[in-house]
Amino acid sequence: MFREIVKDVYIGKSQLGIWVNGKRVPKETLVKDIALPTLLGNKLPDYGTIGNFTQWEFEVNPGGNHKLFITGIPKKTYDLDLYRLKGRLWSSYYEDDKRGYLFQVLPYDVKHLETET
Repeated sequence: MFREIVKDVYIGKSQLGIWVNGKRVPKETLVKDIALPTLLGNKLPDYGTIGNFTQWEFEVNPGGNHKLFITGIPKKTYDLDLYRLKGRLWSSYYEDDKRGYLFQVLPYDVKHLETET
C-alpha cells in the first residue's frame, strides 16, 4: 500500500531483534536492507522476508520456517483487522506523523494471505 515509504522505515520499529548472518543488525537498519517488496501489486503487505522466529527475535534465513511481513497503513486506522493477516504468530504496530506500520510474523506454510476482515 505504501511500498515506497515502507522500504525506508527502521526495522527497529518492529520491536523485534533482527539477525542476519549470525549478527544482530542495528535498529536503524532499513526495511529494504533485510526484506524484499512483495509481488502482490498494490495489495498488502508491502515487504517481506523469510527466516526463523522465536520470541522477540527474527533471524533472516531463506530456508527458515517463518515469514516477516511489513505493511504501511493509513494513519489513525481504527480497525487494524483490515490489515492483520490470518494465522499470524506475532505482530506489532508503530505509527509516526504520517502513517502506521504493521509488522507480522506468520508460519512459512501459510500460502494465501488473508486479512482478519
